[in-house]
This record gives sequence, structure tokens and C-alpha cells, in this order.
Amino acid sequence: GDSGKGLTEMIMVTELVPLGDLYQFLARHAAALGGNGRGPDSNQGVLTWPLTLRLIVDIATGMNFLHTAIPPIIHNDLKSPNILVVSETLSATEPIAKVADFGLSAISGKGGLKGR
Repeated sequence: GDSGKGLTEMIMVTELVPLGDLYQFLARHAAALGGNGRGPDSNQGVLTWPLTLRLIVDIATGMNFLHTAIPPIIHNDLKSPNILVVSETLSATEPIAKVADFGLSAISGKGGLKGR
């Protein structure tokens, strides 16, 4: 609401990310498989090569988008906790990786990086 000083209350709406970040996602896969990342008897919970490659391509696509923007954006803090793992549907069989947390990002220009 209006506080009488011309300011209005602001809220932020974010996407629900039930699969968490990439760090948590990988830790859950490792824990479910005895810590080695490969299950001996079934494919349930196995971090397969197709899934691994999909996540890698998603991250590279996101970074390419930032770096080819005009002006280019440099993330400056790319790490597994800053990658969100989401699902297109309620089923988590086809997760998607999304680059997040732009707190340390900078805009790159002719004069070098311009701070946050």
C-alpha cells in the first residue's frame, strides 16, 4: 500500500524450484547411489550421460545468452549452487538447468567491466 510518501509496497515473485540448485541435485543423486554416481541394479536416480549433457548444454546456452547480449553481461559467480534445476512438468524426468544469482554480475563495455 501507499505509505503517504508516494511510495508503494513492492513484492518479488519467483519461480518455484522444487528440484533445488545443481549442487543439491548432484548431492541427492550421489547419496541415492551410494556416493559413486552410478547405480548397480537400476536406472532410477542414475545421473545418465544424456541428462548430464542436457544440463551442461543448458548452462552453456544460458552463459552464451549473457555473453552475447548487448552489452555483454559477465556472471562472475558461476558455480553449482547458482544453477537452478527445474522441470518443465510435475515429473522430474527431464530437468532443465537455469543460470541464476546475478548479484556479482557486471556489464562489459568498451571501457571494461562496469560493476553491479
